[in-house]
Order: sequence, then C-alpha cells, then structure tokens
Amino acid sequence: YPSIFLSYGGINMSINSALIHHHETLYREYINNHRTNVQRAWNLMKNNPECLEYIEKTIINSNIDAIIDCVDTLINNHDLSKFGPEEFDAGRKNFYPVSPEEREENLVNYDKAWVHHYTNNMHHWNWWDESNNEDKMPFIYVIEMICDWEAMGYHFGNNSKEWYEKGNIHLGTEQRIFAEGLMNIICK
Repeated sequence: YPSIFLSYGGINMSINSALIHHHETLYREYINNHRTNVQRAWNLMKNNPECLEYIEKTIINSNIDAIIDCVDTLINNHDLSKFGPEEFDAGRKNFYPVSPEEREENLVNYDKAWVHHYTNNMHHWNWWDESNNEDKMPFIYVIEMICDWEAMGYHFGNNSKEWYEKGNIHLGTEQRIFAEGLMNIICK
C-alpha cells in the first residue's frame, strides 16, 4: 500500500491514510449525530408539560427556568470530550476501525478513553457508582443521562427505557426513582 497514493481533497495520501481519514470523518459524523439526537431528546422533554411538572415537583427548592437553563448548557456541551485527544483516536479505532487488527490492538487505549469519558462527563452513572456516590448524582445529570439514552435509542431503534432495562445500571435510590418516572413519561 505505501507506494499507492490517492488524491483526496488535493492532498496525496496512501490508501491507509485515506481510509483512516474517511473513518475519522465517519466517526465525527456519528458523534455529531449523537449530539443532535441528545438535543432532540431534550427539546422533546422540555417542551412536554408533564415532564416539566415532574422535574419541578421532584427537584425540591428549584426553579424550572433555572433547571432548563442549566440542562441547556449541559446538552450544548454534551460529549465534547469525544473530540479531544484523550478519546477521539481510541474511539475511532473502536467504532470505525480500518481493520479488525486495528480495533484489537486498540482495546487497552479504548478502555482508558472510556474511563476518561465517564469521569469527565458527569451524566454517566459509572463514575457515581465507582466512587460510591450514586446517591449524590444531581438530578440535572440524570436528565442529561436520560437524553443520552433516548438518543442511543433513536440510533438503535428503541428508547431510553429499553436501553435502561437492558443494562446493568447502578443508580442511587432517589436517582433511580426519578429516572424511571421521567422515562415513564417520555416513553409512553
């Protein structure tokens, strides 16, 4: 392959480099589509009066407008770490490898990237569970987590409730009750 070059956007590159570039583009598109779907899920939730009433009733001593503003910010920044150096290359090689060998050789790096991801994106229950703080996960992160699961459902043809029921997810008692109540509303 090294002696065979392609022209890609006016740049000469080897077939392997072209494949990597193409798979990086596909992975960026996947991340952006996921972020769009998370936004879509949040828009549906925040425009559903029953959801808003449930959120406001459950999060005591709060203002629904302040909650919406806070979750808007979380959603706007959702999963941006996937584009960073700690996660992007390992994620691309895991989900869009140019060969089975590339994916296999990347397993340790992907595990590190995943740990980086869930320790820097607080909507993942994993960190809260591993640090024995599952009962301290703020409800705004639970809302973002449900939007994340709903977005995954859009991608895989199910919904947040089905995603939740398939997983071995560990939440604090109040967080579980809140999450299940929210999913019962949006997954009717």
